[in-house]
Amino acid sequence: LREGTLSSKSKEIYEALLTAYRGDWSKVVRHVQVERCYISKRFRNGAAVVEPQQSVDAGARPLNFDPGVALPPFLQGRTLLEVHGELADGSGGIVEFSDMLKRPLEMNKYLLNACERGTVSVAGTVVHLNSVFLGTCNSKYLTAFKASPDFTSFKGRLDLVRMGYLLEWKKEREIYRAFLGELAGSRHVAPHTLDVTALWAVLTRLRKPDPGHYPSELSGIVSRLTPLQKARLYGEGLLPEGLNGEEQKALWAAVPKLRDEFNEAVAEFEEFVCSAYEGRRGASSREIMTLLADAARRPDRRCLSPLAVFDAIDELLKDRTVYDFLRLEEDEGYQHAEGLAKDTLEQYFRWVLIEAYDSMELIAGDEFERRVEEYFRHAKAYVAGEKVEHARTGKYEEPSEEVLGGMEKLLGLKETGDAFRRNLMTQIAAYSLENVGKKLRYQEVFPDLFARLRESYYKQQQPALETLAHYVIAAGTEDDALVPQHERPRVVRTLTNMRERHGYCDHCAREALSFVLRKLADE
Repeated sequence: LREGTLSSKSKEIYEALLTAYRGDWSKVVRHVQVERCYISKRFRNGAAVVEPQQSVDAGARPLNFDPGVALPPFLQGRTLLEVHGELADGSGGIVEFSDMLKRPLEMNKYLLNACERGTVSVAGTVVHLNSVFLGTCNSKYLTAFKASPDFTSFKGRLDLVRMGYLLEWKKEREIYRAFLGELAGSRHVAPHTLDVTALWAVLTRLRKPDPGHYPSELSGIVSRLTPLQKARLYGEGLLPEGLNGEEQKALWAAVPKLRDEFNEAVAEFEEFVCSAYEGRRGASSREIMTLLADAARRPDRRCLSPLAVFDAIDELLKDRTVYDFLRLEEDEGYQHAEGLAKDTLEQYFRWVLIEAYDSMELIAGDEFERRVEEYFRHAKAYVAGEKVEHARTGKYEEPSEEVLGGMEKLLGLKETGDAFRRNLMTQIAAYSLENVGKKLRYQEVFPDLFARLRESYYKQQQPALETLAHYVIAAGTEDDALVPQHERPRVVRTLTNMRERHGYCDHCAREALSFVLRKLADE
């Protein structure tokens, strides 16, 4: 506003008005109209996209020859040019050059002066630009462009911002949420459909850490890190099971280094040398949307379910000539799309298994909390050298080794009970200092402990789950007579819980339970 000036057209009108009113500026400004400024890509107002096409981005046409425009007499002798095109539409906002390196370089060279001076020449008139320029391109074209003699000129006038594929599967999931709603239409979308889709997409993008980049106390940990563990570490902050307290701290502190490990890496792929940062290769969002569309078209699935997605993945894996990430060299489980699909299937099985146990109510909902609360009460007294109050007699007794040892046996510790208990108390103290006034919830502080405890309980209840799952699948079908009368209330309650707690419909609930039974039988 301070340094700008009128456009050529407005300048001509201003001069004509000044002449017509014999220099009376107060009459000239009566013609000034203040309009509301808004940004709209749809109406090409302040936001425009330049497609990778071989056409100019701006032009000018005489306003005098427009039959819809009636000019006042004092302007009819002047040539008024109206600027049009993407640069004009994006004035006062943003102009995006989509895949800008896919069009001939000569079409972009005007940007050298445009970015430096803020002006561009159009049909003999100088247009002042008031826009932010953004451009997109892929890594292959950028690598080729860097080898061009013209790159140096462009480099001084732009900032390169790396935009790799997402590495956090929960964020990746949000990309497809609206798309999946349109795709499914009236069909029911089963739970975890987006979860397995996003998780597999992210798994294809991860690279195996190089132990040589880390100190000795970390090299062994990162060398054992599986793709699924790394994806869940990035996406959920979930540390791998089986690590002691010190190893957990070391790995958590190294997460930023894990993310940045390959930022400067360069590698050759199919005779083409380019960047090899984590997230550079793998399944793209567009390819995943195509995958979801294929899953939605499958006629053998009534619901759009994770199993339909896995069927679509199996079909995609056959097209090695189409998808370059299928041709990557496997690196101990990483960059192996077929193996990563199996890892995703295993994770889906664990999710459904937890929901099945919860819906069948085979384990009391507060059982985990009660056992853990009791364990921590005794562990705290053990570390502090104190006694604990007996819940029934009210007498103070030494911490129970039966309570402590029983829990630690279920957890399958790889360290001594004494070290484990002291490490837990250290973590609780650190949590309390960082969350002053917040109620301590053990499940939030120690999610891995709860997961391991839950798995131990599940193994004990597996026969009961299999029996009830068979009844749920048979109920309401031609095998309905196989369901004992006394089990029908539990069948109804299980289906109700799967609907209300986890979002299943009756059909996809039976489909999920059938999948669980097949997996348990295979094991």
